[in-house]
Amino acid sequence: MIKRIHAENFLCFRDITLDLAGPKGKPLGCALIYGENGSGKTNLLHTLWFLKASLDTRMVDWANELSIGRGIYETTEHHATLFTEYSMIGSKDPIRLEYTFEIDGRDATYIMELSPKGMTKEELVYVINGRKATLFSITENDMDMDRCFPGEFRKDMRMNVQKYWGPYSMLSILVKESNNLSHIFARDNISPELTKVVQYVKNLSIYFPDRRSISFNPLMNARGGQMPESFEPVMDAMAEAMNDFFCGLYSDIESVRYVKTRTQGGIDFELVFDKRIEGKTVTVPLYKESSGTRKLVDEFYHIMVCVHGGVEVVDEMDSGIHDVLMKDLFGCIKDSMKGQLIATTHNTMLLQNSDPRGTYILDIDGEGYRTIRSVYSIARTQKCNNNTKRYLEGDLGGVPVVGYMDLEGIATRFFEKLEGSFGL
Repeated sequence: MIKRIHAENFLCFRDITLDLAGPKGKPLGCALIYGENGSGKTNLLHTLWFLKASLDTRMVDWANELSIGRGIYETTEHHATLFTEYSMIGSKDPIRLEYTFEIDGRDATYIMELSPKGMTKEELVYVINGRKATLFSITENDMDMDRCFPGEFRKDMRMNVQKYWGPYSMLSILVKESNNLSHIFARDNISPELTKVVQYVKNLSIYFPDRRSISFNPLMNARGGQMPESFEPVMDAMAEAMNDFFCGLYSDIESVRYVKTRTQGGIDFELVFDKRIEGKTVTVPLYKESSGTRKLVDEFYHIMVCVHGGVEVVDEMDSGIHDVLMKDLFGCIKDSMKGQLIATTHNTMLLQNSDPRGTYILDIDGEGYRTIRSVYSIARTQKCNNNTKRYLEGDLGGVPVVGYMDLEGIATRFFEKLEGSFGL
């Protein structure tokens, strides 16, 4: 699970830390992030998107352990490109990102520093033979990585790091090279601790509404499309699970299923809902459903991930979904999940049942300085406290403050200028 994220000179953040450690230093299961529009909630989650993207800076086999959607593809992205996209506007200072994960009960800390030219520092601290140790540390002038590669693969990796490091991270170089290795060779030549960390990062599940995947994998694109016939069992499992899920959420849904059409290219599939309307059962394609239902379809796999034991990161979890439905669904997720959920939200009803330690307020002052704190650290919270009321009244910060606006005057001046310019 994710325990801590620290970012410097990243998008709108000069220096910010999201501390996800709870009682006894264990990672919190749920973290809800509140804040006014434009405060940087999405940017904060992009620190994790950045981490996954950093592994994708060479040819990458993006498949996870399930071997679903396996395929190698070429990308022209490199870390100088990422720096340009994610560096703080107006700043020439390097980006620094530090992540602490709990993997098998031990902390793993991964550090990246980037300049306009690419990587300037990369370091991983985890365990070797049960003891805390630096697995590798690479800078522009030094390379310490022999602990990660106990066998003959060490020479190849040192050569590849010398050739590619800077534009590409060591982890992305390793991922690319390991695609061409047999399982036995990789097992004998790559530190198992390093393999755990890489697999952990690859398996992070991150959902942004504006980055919805268009894929032939039904797990990533549940709405429909085309896929190879070999994926049909995946599609059938997805349909069965969504049927159970949506029939429990909506009173008028009888079933959820895929309509399949076999073609030379594979299987065309479309998600449909069989619903009761005016006493009759009617089949409704997903594109005719509400935006909230479509959003839940997109988020479904990600919800399953955190319930099953994985780490799920969701931006705008509640967007387009009724507040009461979201509150009840969040309660089910929180009670059932074995993993970790990190989400941004505006739904204040969730404050009624969320743990104050795992409820964060991202606040921004008049000078644009940003801070993030848990409700628990902002003010002492008793069981009788109404955190929804306290938040809406501004006691916890992170709510918009609207100044005086003369809307009538603005509209009058606007249309006067339109009339003068266009005769409207």
